[in-house]
Amino acid sequence: MASPRQCTAPWTWLQIMTDGSVRPCCFSKRNIGNLQNNSIEDIWNGEAIKELRRYIGHNRIHPLCHNAPCKFIQGMDYDNVDPPRLGDRIFFGQYAVGSAYLTKGWHTQEYWGCWSKDEQAKISLPNTDNLLDGATADIELRGLKSECSVSVSVTTNASETVTTEFSHFGNFLISIPISKKIVDMTYLDITIAASHVLSPAQRGINNDERPIGVGITSIHIHKPSP
Repeated sequence: MASPRQCTAPWTWLQIMTDGSVRPCCFSKRNIGNLQNNSIEDIWNGEAIKELRRYIGHNRIHPLCHNAPCKFIQGMDYDNVDPPRLGDRIFFGQYAVGSAYLTKGWHTQEYWGCWSKDEQAKISLPNTDNLLDGATADIELRGLKSECSVSVSVTTNASETVTTEFSHFGNFLISIPISKKIVDMTYLDITIAASHVLSPAQRGINNDERPIGVGITSIHIHKPSP
């Protein structure tokens, strides 16, 4: 019986549609980029297709493949998003699997990730039985340039909280522990709060009027240090 691991499409070719949208193969109905916005090199080396390759390498079905009439997934249960596993790095950029977990307070995803639009934005990851007490969630966030320091707090399941500040554009990392209390819960709920939600126009950056708190790029949940 064929399996996802036998698929070689994401390593060998891309399908380009007449409107410039790009798909990982002829069976997928979901885009991983558009040539009107991204170069073919950016798409080929982008997080969306790299994430798809990782899933296939682990014989897992990526959301990009859901409902595709492909022999490599026929007969398999692909109606549900494969939950994250210990060691996974979950990306929140456009077309990446993280879109399934953004639950409240987020703008439309962009190529690099997603901006929050409220003072609090939420992510809900389905828990799996391999999350370990003492594991760590490394959350990569992105800040906009700001005249005043912006405080960012990350809370998991209304218990563990880590706070930091930023005043310049760029990515920064917050590491938060996974406690026994969280391991026993059905979902890993992450709340990201920003003290100042202002538009880039209000910050004097550009003409973008969207209210923006903080951006998220990825979450990496990994084992406790030995």
